[in-house]
Amino acid sequence: MKFRDSKSALVSAYIEGRATADEIRQLEMILRAEPEFRRLFVEHLNVDVALADIASREEAPKEIQRAHRPGYLPARYGRWPAVAACAMAALAIAVWGLSQRTTPSSSLTTRIEVLDISQESEFSIGQIVADRRISIDRGSLSLRLDDGPTLELSAPADVEILDGLHVRVHSGGVTVDVGEDVDGFVLDTTAARFVDLGTRFAVSVDPSAGETDVIVLEGEIEVNEPAGASTASPYASLIAGDALTIAPNNAVRRLAAVSMTSRVTRLDQVEQAGIVTTITDNVADPEYRRFYGLVPGGMREDELAYTTIGRARWHSAEGEEFPAELLGADAIRTFHDDRRSWDLNISIDLAGPAAMYVMVDARNPTPDWLLEDFADTGLQLRTGPWREVGVVEDVTPGSDGGLYVSYRVWKREILAAGTVTLGPPRTRGQPGNRAMYGIAVRAM
Repeated sequence: MKFRDSKSALVSAYIEGRATADEIRQLEMILRAEPEFRRLFVEHLNVDVALADIASREEAPKEIQRAHRPGYLPARYGRWPAVAACAMAALAIAVWGLSQRTTPSSSLTTRIEVLDISQESEFSIGQIVADRRISIDRGSLSLRLDDGPTLELSAPADVEILDGLHVRVHSGGVTVDVGEDVDGFVLDTTAARFVDLGTRFAVSVDPSAGETDVIVLEGEIEVNEPAGASTASPYASLIAGDALTIAPNNAVRRLAAVSMTSRVTRLDQVEQAGIVTTITDNVADPEYRRFYGLVPGGMREDELAYTTIGRARWHSAEGEEFPAELLGADAIRTFHDDRRSWDLNISIDLAGPAAMYVMVDARNPTPDWLLEDFADTGLQLRTGPWREVGVVEDVTPGSDGGLYVSYRVWKREILAAGTVTLGPPRTRGQPGNRAMYGIAVRAM
């Protein structure tokens, strides 16, 4: 059995009882993320226990008596079936407990630092929080765990910090930013266990219904049965732009619209709804998991245009200011994947009179539904910078060398509360690989 040097050092330190809290956390993270390493770790401990037993006997070879110590990683010796069987069973249980732990270990010390607060908070910036169970009933609270993952709590919220890579959310909304350098962060709720694969995601827990909403903002997560379930294998993998509501019986349904203010939450649960109250579409596929992101005041320079792409951001036309008419309007982030759709309908419920804007790729033929109900404002926007993909294969680089897609801005005034339905981004038979349209709404 062979480990990389860094892993071997962690294993040896753990077995010898000299591992620091940080080293234990590193080992736990690797054990959670790498099934093959878990197997080798148990096999290593099995050999270590067997050697200790042999070394304790008077008839043991002197070389083994002198060489063996906890954590010693010798060349492979022969097998001792009775000892090996007992050791394997006991140590497998120990390792499973290490990786599946749902209560904090007294041997671990997790540093919980307050990064930011709302004006209503009882905490202070820079404070080191001693309590593992943190509840807030007003405002928001941003925490950093061991100089690693950050948690953004939005009241009311009740969170338990089990260690620097393991959190349980009892109620409320929490946004997690794990970063790109850490894998294996675990978040538990009563409905599911979420294993992060290097990303940013949000959960909202409704303890009365036992449901959990999960929204992936960047990267990827795995959704597993809740802690203590008979099976632990993931039953869903979610990527950026996906959102689900998970019930206690593992029943899942698409979460179609999310309000993306400082509190990421299901649109129909927002306490003070704005001009947009609901966003739905006619997609019937039960496996479809994309969500529309409503960003109040989100139409401004350098704001994300889509829920499924992290690079394409809204910009003014080159050499111009961001259009004043659009600045500060509520933005609706669509799915760039839908740019190829022939039959998509997006329905937007409005609470009152509003001006609705649709930003359409300037290279696209104008869809009939847009010509019938909207007027061209003459305004222009751009998204970018894009990577060199098919969407921008015919685009000339801008003055900064970046690749940007230009959009024409169309407008419709809606004089009363009601539902507005937008059609597909492409006319049937239209060739090419063009960008999906964007949407903005301003109350009148």
